[in-house]
Amino acid sequence: MSMCYAPINEVDEDVKDNFYKILHAVIKDIPKHDVMSVVGDLNTKVGSDRQYYTDILGEQGLDDINKNGTLLLDYGLSNDLVISTTFSTAKQCINTHGRHQAVQLRIR
Repeated sequence: MSMCYAPINEVDEDVKDNFYKILHAVIKDIPKHDVMSVVGDLNTKVGSDRQYYTDILGEQGLDDINKNGTLLLDYGLSNDLVISTTFSTAKQCINTHGRHQAVQLRIR
């Protein structure tokens, strides 16, 4: 399990790119058969529009998507990760922290 706090929407794109490079360095060597979770405040709103992300975004996404949400979804898609908190209707699995969803990523 990895815990992280991602940059907010308003920071420079280079800072966000660096965050995802660091995240990738942490998870890249985890074998596909191992269970891996990344939890924390990823400062995202992944929304509920599953048009391009049906394999990684469940039907329980909240609100509209923001720039950080698009970054996370694209990262998840390219690294075979799912936004697992969007696949459950259990109240404890879909939380909001301020305006952002609490996000958990898991290897598919």
